Amino acid sequence: MLKGERVLLRPVRQDDVARQHEFTQDHELYGLDCAAPRVSSLEKAQALMDLQNRHGNLELGVMIGDCTFWGRGYGREVVRLLLDYGFCYLGARRIALTTNAKNERAIRCYLACGFVEEGRP
Repeated sequence: MLKGERVLLRPVRQDDVARQHEFTQDHELYGLDCAAPRVSSLEKAQALMDLQNRHGNLELGVMIGDCTFWGRGYGREVVRLLLDYGFCYLGARRIALTTNAKNERAIRCYLACGFVEEGRP
């Protein structure tokens, strides 16, 4: 578990998958990350619980599905905890992420956490 000042991150449990799947089927939420929603089955969502560290390169993905928690600094706290974990404990040399170019809130968060913008379509 990773503990911040206001958040506690723990491994995903089986009973979390259905709620996460619900968020990924939301067109508004999905539009913040990509251009078009990916409709998928719950079984496919369960199969994505995998972590890979190839050559010290990791990819970070964060979504706050419940919009009542947006704009309160939780994203920054979560990203900083995950970056610390990735670099210090997993031995990452590079951590990357992608988001929709129109998702200014996320871009501000990532820049504040030390990410460098490499390109925009």
